[in-house]
Amino acid sequence: MKTFHYTLPVVKLSSAWITIYAGDENGEPAGSIRRCYRNRLSQLICWAMDSYDMNIEGQDANHAQAVQLIDRHIWLGRNKWNAAILENGQETSAQVNDITKIKLNPRFEILWEDRTLDLTRELLHRRTVVTERESGLEIAVIQFGKGLDYRRRSITINEEGLCPILTACLDYLMVKVY
Repeated sequence: MKTFHYTLPVVKLSSAWITIYAGDENGEPAGSIRRCYRNRLSQLICWAMDSYDMNIEGQDANHAQAVQLIDRHIWLGRNKWNAAILENGQETSAQVNDITKIKLNPRFEILWEDRTLDLTRELLHRRTVVTERESGLEIAVIQFGKGLDYRRRSITINEEGLCPILTACLDYLMVKVY
């Protein structure tokens, strides 16, 4: 079981790098994520519609892993994203689908390799859970900070194979869209 944490930026449309720390309070940097825009026009449109263009990229501290979530701009229904994960020179791809029916209970479906994962945010518990669809096991749990530290997100990964940068990118995507 590994723990990571990061702090959400104050400015909503910020494209600055957000550092992800491993461990508890004084952990060492494990990587960073940020929101990126395709071009200046999409950045201007995002000032009016915040979730128009949601592209997120991340990399670990050693530059051995890189993750990109690229918006496919499907306007009928909700958005879909392509995820490209570069790990130790090998690239794998995943597809992220928004299957939300009620905005109070957002859900993403992640089709990654031969697995189907669900990313669900619970309303009353204020946490986001990554579960495997077939077995129902909780792979990762992401929680808000308590009290005045509401911008802090802590990630607990229960499975070794899940990339912490991908988990942070998916959580940041869910926070920005919903």
